[in-house]
Amino acid sequence: MHQTIPYRVKHMFALTVAVCAVSAAALLSVLPTAAQAATTTGCFAGGILHGGDVIMSPAVQGHSYYELAMQTDGNLVEYELGHDSAWHPVWQSQTGGHAGAYLALQSSADGNLVVYSGSAKPLWATFGFLANQPRPTFPGDKLCVQTDGNIVLYSTSGAPVWATMTKTAAAGHLTHATTDIFPWGQCTYGADQLFHDWNIYGQYVDFRGDARYWADSARSKGWTVGTTPSAGSIAVYQPWAAGAGSVGHVAWVLDVYPSIGKVLVKEMHFVGLGVWDTRLVTASDTRANATSREPNIQYIYETPGIVS
Repeated sequence: MHQTIPYRVKHMFALTVAVCAVSAAALLSVLPTAAQAATTTGCFAGGILHGGDVIMSPAVQGHSYYELAMQTDGNLVEYELGHDSAWHPVWQSQTGGHAGAYLALQSSADGNLVVYSGSAKPLWATFGFLANQPRPTFPGDKLCVQTDGNIVLYSTSGAPVWATMTKTAAAGHLTHATTDIFPWGQCTYGADQLFHDWNIYGQYVDFRGDARYWADSARSKGWTVGTTPSAGSIAVYQPWAAGAGSVGHVAWVLDVYPSIGKVLVKEMHFVGLGVWDTRLVTASDTRANATSREPNIQYIYETPGIVS
């Protein structure tokens, strides 16, 4: 049975979960001005999206199938028009619970895409990662909602500097669990908690075993698994891949940076038991692992609002 979120009440989709801290000093603060709700089609060349504003994908056979909505509750959400004629959330910034928040594409400055609270506090950003390292700048960039469902920041040279890499092909009956059954502090426990925060049903994965078995276990239960990263997916690292140990590693993908071939992940038990961290990791390694014969890096996909 599908639970859907009707098109005109999308502001009800709000997850008040913690997001990665973004340094206010590292971001350009932009104060909004009052405006009526506006709709843009295709690409947004910079400025402010207020609560209620949307960017629609270009029409295909008379219909726009994707939209990026800056909601009045402060959450930035991508929706897909499903076969049931209802709009389903497929990606989110997880910034709900901040009425009055707005989205700023700072094209005239550093090119960062930032969700600010009504008091100009940064809540989420595309380039808010690793505060101790230089942050890339892309002045003049544009934000595009594409017909394939991908949301992309393109630099002036046309390079895709950030993308959601949205996946909506989660077919079949997807089974879930109601509790996190993994040992506290392990990477599997952390990834399961982040999946629980991401999906609007508050469910957990029902994969079992060490991290290296997650991709195969997910696939056997009907989940979509692939080697292309997607924001809001579980990264599965085989033994010794991307810093993993002998039993592999799993992490949550926060952002994808196609032009540099990296993903930003949030993870537990990479630096210590029960310790959270974020790091930039190589996005793709399809070589067969010497131990498991699985691709070194795989991704388990699910959208936050489509569950069978």
